[in-house]
Amino acid sequence: LDRTDRTLERITPFLVEIARKNYNDIPTILSQYQGMDADQIADEYERRIQQFVYTQEQRAQRGLGGLAARGRNLPAPELPPASSDAALSGAPQQLTAKDLVGAAPTQSPQKTGMMGWMNKRAQDKEEQHARKMEKWNEVMLRKQQQQKEAASAK
Repeated sequence: LDRTDRTLERITPFLVEIARKNYNDIPTILSQYQGMDADQIADEYERRIQQFVYTQEQRAQRGLGGLAARGRNLPAPELPPASSDAALSGAPQQLTAKDLVGAAPTQSPQKTGMMGWMNKRAQDKEEQHARKMEKWNEVMLRKQQQQKEAASAK
């Protein structure tokens, strides 16, 4: 047991963002890091965060944002970044893995073979469920109408 090993601590933000964004195809996302161990993935993740922040700062330096920033030199922040609880309190949102890596690849639904059949079946089930709910609503409306008529007849 190595008490100085901080690998899990360093890679946790990366793993949390993958879980939080609920990606459909995690192997595709992780394939970017093929051949890397956890420390290297953490280094790459941190590098991408720094690159993203740098790009955002460069973008802010253009136009009116740059004009406003030239007039003041801000000191370095004294506090560490806010925890995830800060997002609930209305504080600015932290970077996500999606910001760094980009959206998960889109997959066009297959129309043939086993996957095509399964996709068609799922779609048919959804349509059937929608029809059932529509009929149920009609029945409930009729019942409610009958109750109103019965109450007004008394």
